[in-house]
Amino acid sequence: MGEFSGYHIGTIGAASANTNLFTYMFGPQVYFHHYGRFTPFVQDLFGVAHTNTFGATNNSFAMAVGGGVDVPFRGHLSLRFGPVDYLLSQFPEGGTSRRAQNNLRVSGGVRYRF
Repeated sequence: MGEFSGYHIGTIGAASANTNLFTYMFGPQVYFHHYGRFTPFVQDLFGVAHTNTFGATNNSFAMAVGGGVDVPFRGHLSLRFGPVDYLLSQFPEGGTSRRAQNNLRVSGGVRYRF
């Protein structure tokens, strides 16, 4: 599985953050097909995160671990609940030392299966 995501933060309260985060991750996604109409899945993705804040750019290791459920809707279409992931990145904070940023990422949508 490959996943490319982008996020933007403009302001937080009255403070301007003006930050972009992009993740580029790949890894296995495993489906469990013996649960009636529902198809649960888990994934473990690894890759790179890139951020730019006020013109400064940084790259970091990124990892997302989680899972979700596909529910058949009509024909090849399914509703996707998830993935709900733990997203880890390790950007520098306060100088040159890297610190872990622990994030919760929640997604959903429609899936078309060929």
